[in-house]
Amino acid sequence: MSGSVKSFRNLEVTHDSKELAKTTAGASTLPELITTIPRAYQVLLGDYLSKKFRVAHKHANVMSTISLYERHNTDSSFPPIVRNSLKEPKLQFAKEFLSSTQGSASPETFKAAVEQARKNVLTAAIKEKKKESAHLA
Repeated sequence: MSGSVKSFRNLEVTHDSKELAKTTAGASTLPELITTIPRAYQVLLGDYLSKKFRVAHKHANVMSTISLYERHNTDSSFPPIVRNSLKEPKLQFAKEFLSSTQGSASPETFKAAVEQARKNVLTAAIKEKKKESAHLA
């Protein structure tokens, strides 16, 4: 047998599942949890758990964002990222045009186009965030 481990006792494997559950349940941080792992496995499993924790944290943030965006969609409002990205431009019209039959509706038509663009961006953001969530899950 090669290596420094001469018997399974040196691996510090806990055989009592209740003791292990109690020890791991007492860990309040990821580093504390990693210290409950037998030393021979801490590096390998610690890296794995750290990666899983980071991905789970990102997934939770994405789910929170999706929930926020869907609430805005339901309320016919927009999150700052959409509202600030697509600000309504100040489009000037000549008085003569606005007083004509054709021009009187132009400001509202333009405003509706901006509103629709914002809705499209919000819908696309929700769709892409759901793809991200599925990938991280």
